[in-house]
Amino acid sequence: MTPASLPATPNQWSEFLATQELPAPSATGENILKLLQDENLPYTQLAQEINQDPVISFKVMSAANPVRSEEVPGSKTLDHAISMIGLDNLKALTLSLSTNLPSAPPPTAEYMNALCTSLLASSLARTIALQRKPSQADDIYWAALFHGVPHWYLGQFASPQIAQLRNAVIQEFTPPMQAQKAILGCALLDVKKLLTQRLNVPQLVRECWNTSLQPTRREWVTLSKMVNQPLGQIQDNHLLSIKLNHPVFSILLANQLARYAMQDWYSRGTLRMQKILATYLGIGLSQAIQLCHECAADVSRSHPLPDTLLPATRLFLPPFQRQKTSRTRAAETLQLEIAKPDSKQNKTATLTSEVNLSKSTEQIALSPPAGISVKPVTEAASSRAPQAPIIDAPPVPVSTVTVQEKKPEIPPPPSAVPRKETPAFVMPVAGDRGNPAIFQELTSIMLHHAEEFADIHELMNAATQGISYGLGISRTLVMLVNTRQTRLKTYYHVGTRKRPELESLEIDLTRPSLFNKLIEKAASIWVKPDSSERIWSMVPATLKMAGGAREFFLMSIYVNKKPIAVFYADHEGGKGGGLSEEDYKQFKYLCATTAQCLTTMAVNKEKQRDDDLIDDL
Repeated sequence: MTPASLPATPNQWSEFLATQELPAPSATGENILKLLQDENLPYTQLAQEINQDPVISFKVMSAANPVRSEEVPGSKTLDHAISMIGLDNLKALTLSLSTNLPSAPPPTAEYMNALCTSLLASSLARTIALQRKPSQADDIYWAALFHGVPHWYLGQFASPQIAQLRNAVIQEFTPPMQAQKAILGCALLDVKKLLTQRLNVPQLVRECWNTSLQPTRREWVTLSKMVNQPLGQIQDNHLLSIKLNHPVFSILLANQLARYAMQDWYSRGTLRMQKILATYLGIGLSQAIQLCHECAADVSRSHPLPDTLLPATRLFLPPFQRQKTSRTRAAETLQLEIAKPDSKQNKTATLTSEVNLSKSTEQIALSPPAGISVKPVTEAASSRAPQAPIIDAPPVPVSTVTVQEKKPEIPPPPSAVPRKETPAFVMPVAGDRGNPAIFQELTSIMLHHAEEFADIHELMNAATQGISYGLGISRTLVMLVNTRQTRLKTYYHVGTRKRPELESLEIDLTRPSLFNKLIEKAASIWVKPDSSERIWSMVPATLKMAGGAREFFLMSIYVNKKPIAVFYADHEGGKGGGLSEEDYKQFKYLCATTAQCLTTMAVNKEKQRDDDLIDDL
């Protein structure tokens, strides 16, 4: 396909992919045709041969189980499926494989990797089911195998796009949603969901897309922290108990674990899923890891796919190391700067002081973000999860720009105030843009579970996505301050496709501008179309030319009395009108929670720098 003919919406992608014919990656088809020459051959022997190839298995099971009502049982084994369709139909199906056609393209590496992932997932799912739900082991096995069918189609028929997507996310640290929309034109999740609806897959696979049966990110983390603890402790969580008792959980767990393992057996994500497996089966972590390795060995023996790194082979690969791009080096420098003690005795700014922009009488009013007090982080308080500050900021006058000093609020001891699972703040109003649920979930994780962020990359990417997708503001930048505090440079961005100049924007801090005021202390500013000329004269020309926005938010964040970054957001060309007071309050709130999360991460890293990955999780 040429770039002009590429699909750009979930419907277009799913319609295009569903019309393609998957190639069989092995010589199983030829072996089946040879076996069919013996009319007295038992179905079990044919089933054993067919089971070698996941693609032929999918075609046979799909042919034997057309879309039907729940009252009519389908085939749960290959030998029964063969008896349902008959040997003649099996021969015709085998002959129709695209591999037998002269013009058939060869299987791609992405496709073969997706097949291996699904085979590992199905083996894991069967092992899990035999311990948790023996009567449904066959159903769970096939559902776990065919849950990855959308990945098969994407790997074979959108291989270049999937490779670009992986490189953008892993190597360039591009936010996944931003990368998907830039490369595919839409969200990958929507494509897979619609493709599943178009294909003839088991009912259990369709149920995997039921959001009420999918564990939330917090529930996954809760389970990962319950290793060597009785699973009965979660009985008070009624919704999570329902999810754990449904067959869908085994399928989702097996597929998540298989995907992480096929990328890197020794990654934090793989270890977390192995912890969840240990919790779910009520076994030790070492037993769960052993179970995973045994499944990998079994799959590699039973399904020797050619020209592919099989799951067992990947066990011998060293841990994956990301290449250090300029963004990586900047984040490492940022971590070092956060960890350094402040040698200067900075004067504490009063909450009512003012800063003159020039000799003019116009001034920038100083006040802290509403509900966020300035208190030092003590050793005792740093070990507790901070509570979310309550934002109740008064309206900002048009003629002034608020520049506000802020530091995270440390909550009283748990005995005095009960812990709240959700932050106490005014939620964004659901409208034509934004997703309040995403915003609430993200800020809650920042405040209460800073350990979930692997590093500053992940936190900053999450913050930019929280502003763009949580609040629905079309463009967001995070500019980092260099060590000498002479330059700001964009390292994280969302919504800059039409303005690529913003992606490499640099601000010279040696020249007077609003940014100089912002890095003097933690502060925020809302520049409006009718702000005074003096305010606009202090906006750097590089920002005006690169962004072209007539209204935007800015806020600097401090950690350990040091300027770390400046957040920028505008809604130029976006849907749902311009920026509002509510947007400004929530923008400031998310920036404040990001600073608080950075502080917590710095404290935790100092305390646990000698801990291994298991403790970090």
